[in-house]
Amino acid sequence: MPIALTDRIVALLVSLTDEQVEDLPPVERRRLEDQCLRVAILCAPVAKVPSGVLEALRRRPRDE
Repeated sequence: MPIALTDRIVALLVSLTDEQVEDLPPVERRRLEDQCLRVAILCAPVAKVPSGVLEALRRRPRDE
């Protein structure tokens, strides 16, 4: 049975070491941060996200 895409993504994220993340160029590191944050927000039940957090994330400056 094929491994689900989410299982593969989780396995990749779990296998990332601190050193691998630290060695990323700043633009790639920010891209990874943005996508991890996006997925974390999608996975969090709406009631558990403190009010204003999503709006603050949308407004935060992006230095790329």
